[in-house]
Amino acid sequence: MRDRNARTSRATASDGPALSRRRLLASGGAIAATGVAGCLGGGGGERQLPVPVMGDPEASVTVAAYEDFRCPHCRNYNLNELPAIVSEYVEPGTIRYEHRDFPVVNETSWRAANAARAVQEAGSISQYWQFAKLLFENQRSLSLDTYEQLGNEVGVDGAKLRDPAKNQTYNPTIKADRQRGADIGVKATPTIVVNGSFVTDANGNVTHDSNAIAAAIEQTQSESG
Repeated sequence: MRDRNARTSRATASDGPALSRRRLLASGGAIAATGVAGCLGGGGGERQLPVPVMGDPEASVTVAAYEDFRCPHCRNYNLNELPAIVSEYVEPGTIRYEHRDFPVVNETSWRAANAARAVQEAGSISQYWQFAKLLFENQRSLSLDTYEQLGNEVGVDGAKLRDPAKNQTYNPTIKADRQRGADIGVKATPTIVVNGSFVTDANGNVTHDSNAIAAAIEQTQSESG
């Protein structure tokens, strides 16, 4: 989904640089806690949290995914493309994989991101990734009731997700991610960045195709090796 307020695109980003619940649980050891078909934007809160990370936090290759939980293209990416990246590169510890919030659709985008961050703070990083995947699975029915239900499902107190989602407690963290994305030229979701470079197709368009992401990872590894 595109961001109407985005600036002109750049081929290279700056310094920064869904798998089933069963698969996420099975790959818990690969999850680390560390401090353009695409989808538009909204906006107080108080809490700052670290970026959610899967894989090896110290890996030489960082894959950052700028996403919106309300974006249908992000849903497709998480449910149909990301599992291959997790299996091939995250679980073996080949890459550091980051989720970056980039809400662009509507107010629900911000509330869903806040609910996910509440899970991150209240539970484990594994529970965060499980919850994030469930948000995409239940994208058409996101609400305070949904966040509570899904929170209970991953093993946190779902009732405690309602206020952070409604009051947008974690907006400082989410806004920081969004600003980071805007600064490097992100203008649609999902946008995948590998060691500072956007993943693009043969025509130079931003893509979230898993084969293109894998090729970018392999190229980055060969260049740094």
